[in-house]
Amino acid sequence: MMIHEVAGTITLNKEFVDIGSLVRDVLRSAGRAHDDGIAVEEHMPKDTIHVHADRELLKELVEVLFDRTRKAEGASGTLRVEGSVKESGRKILISFNRTGNFSPALPSIEHFRTERIGVALQAHGAALSPHSHGYVLELPLAIVPILQARDMQEASPKRKILVVDDNVDGAVTLSVILKHMGHSVRITHDGSSALAVAPEFKPDVVLMDIGMPGMDGYETCERMRAQDWSSGVRIVALTGWGQEEDRRKAKRAGFDQHLVKPVDRQTLMDVLKTPAGQG
Repeated sequence: MMIHEVAGTITLNKEFVDIGSLVRDVLRSAGRAHDDGIAVEEHMPKDTIHVHADRELLKELVEVLFDRTRKAEGASGTLRVEGSVKESGRKILISFNRTGNFSPALPSIEHFRTERIGVALQAHGAALSPHSHGYVLELPLAIVPILQARDMQEASPKRKILVVDDNVDGAVTLSVILKHMGHSVRITHDGSSALAVAPEFKPDVVLMDIGMPGMDGYETCERMRAQDWSSGVRIVALTGWGQEEDRRKAKRAGFDQHLVKPVDRQTLMDVLKTPAGQG
């Protein structure tokens, strides 16, 4: 679901990007790179929220805003990064704000428009404005292809679904379809993260890849089945591994069902309607 566009001299590879995951990745990388004693607080929505964007260019934009806010002359205390959804205008607002002792020496908004990120703002239909001691980045929420999902909205019960797949684009695409079927979705990209998220999220269904680096899907499923929250949860292998031995291993690990990618719409609907322990 990638679209190639040209903005000036920059070629854009637009896709559905989970903005919360992208911001958290930037903050983690920045935390490893800086040791300046400045505390960083992240308050992005927990739900998956998509924007239609060039992933690398958007990441660069977030990195620049974060870096400029962090390095403001005379600033100390805490840098707070917070996201909120403006449903009326279908926007996501991301604020980069400094608290504590502060000397207002942040670059002006006009300063950014002379740089590469000015192209990034224009290319994504984004807006940048001053906010207290920082900035607010405003991005339009993704307009996703919902026609295929629209006729499925009433066809299956609404579920809480955890998608576990190290293929970021595939996981995001699947989550877009599921969300527009009316389901609540979380995404993780490895087994350890899935085990951390699931007890809090309490999914009804887990759709999990098997061939992940580190902890594979078999081990992740086994560990899930050892926890109380997984009782009654339907765990489905959604994988490119389709040999008979793969299916036997999936059953032994505790998967309710083994599906081979790509999965058609009707099969997906049937999976979401079927109780755990069946299939």
